[in-house]
Amino acid sequence: MKMKRIIALFMAAVMVFSLTACSQETGGAQDAAGSGEETQSAADSEEAQPAADSEESTISKEAGHFKIGTIDMGSADATSAPLLNQLRTTVEAMGCEYVTATASEMSAEATIAAYQNLIAAGCDGIIVTYGQVNADMMAQMFDDAGVLWSTYWYHFVEGTDEYEAVMNSETFVSSTYEDDVNSAYWAASELGKKGCKKLCMVGLPAGGVTANMRDEGIKKACEEYGMEILAEERDFSLTISSAGGATITERFLTAYPECDGILIAGMTQFVLAGVVQTLEQAGKVGTIPISGIDFNEYQFDYFDRSALNSIIGGHFCGPTYSAILMINQLNGTPLTTDKVQIENMFIELNDPEEVQKYADWLENSGTIYSADEISKCLVANNPDFTYDDLIEMANAYCLDDLLARHGN
Repeated sequence: MKMKRIIALFMAAVMVFSLTACSQETGGAQDAAGSGEETQSAADSEEAQPAADSEESTISKEAGHFKIGTIDMGSADATSAPLLNQLRTTVEAMGCEYVTATASEMSAEATIAAYQNLIAAGCDGIIVTYGQVNADMMAQMFDDAGVLWSTYWYHFVEGTDEYEAVMNSETFVSSTYEDDVNSAYWAASELGKKGCKKLCMVGLPAGGVTANMRDEGIKKACEEYGMEILAEERDFSLTISSAGGATITERFLTAYPECDGILIAGMTQFVLAGVVQTLEQAGKVGTIPISGIDFNEYQFDYFDRSALNSIIGGHFCGPTYSAILMINQLNGTPLTTDKVQIENMFIELNDPEEVQKYADWLENSGTIYSADEISKCLVANNPDFTYDDLIEMANAYCLDDLLARHGN
């Protein structure tokens, strides 16, 4: 299927998107909410660059003239905002232009339209969140456009159709993923260590790779600590908001008064406030501990109020690692010729001292990788930088690593 056929298929359902281009000349890394640049519709955006005819034409631009795009849903939550701020810093520190398309809803049609807008704006590489659109269609779209692409928060399992689709894509660069078996095992185990036996769970929609991995980790923890899942809620229309979190928790408490722990196995950044509010109204804070995956902007307050027992998150860096690979490849100095999948590490918070250290880092620094650190990942600046160095950088990421490099 050629690009115009994909466009014809989806443009009937296209929502209105704004396109924001933030060049390095506007002042480097900025807050994602205020670039000061004018927004454009797809019709007003720059025309798409023609698909490259050869590797030579792909790398013919001068360093600093490449555009790297991504979707920004406008969320300021404690997971998306640091991720996008760091991606902007990375792209600009490597001499490129950062471009975002904003969708008004999460759907296949809206996602396709957003990526078409980025292609039309002349993006040379696009960092995508995988899930709304199948791998075959993504690969066809980017291959037809001659635009490099990488995914984050997703692991392509060898032997599956989607794995074959991305690995056979001429323009696919990389994916970054998390060990979600371990993340869910850790989160559930923290409740087991508190003596919880009867859990209610908020989870991701069943059937996806990430959901399956987390379910495996939860099952392992339940078997180890003798816990059972009394009820679970996976309805995305509820797990996407604080109000939904309140509704879910009210149902749990009404139907299962014996519940002695709540596990939020994803979407904690959205539902946690509603879960805590409902527990407080029921007088259950402190008696029904919460453990979650994905950081929440109010988590420090919830720790102080003994509402939150443990949380694992901080997986902000995947798009940065992909951008480093992509920009070096665009510059004609690829770190590897393979299509790779890189593990993106978590930060675990359960100890009050560690929680305070992370809070202090966030308030006083908040820097994951500085522009100076990122610039040294560009082979044009640092010929000694290798793929092994990137993997070492990714594997080292943890709270102690953040504090060692940027703690105050």
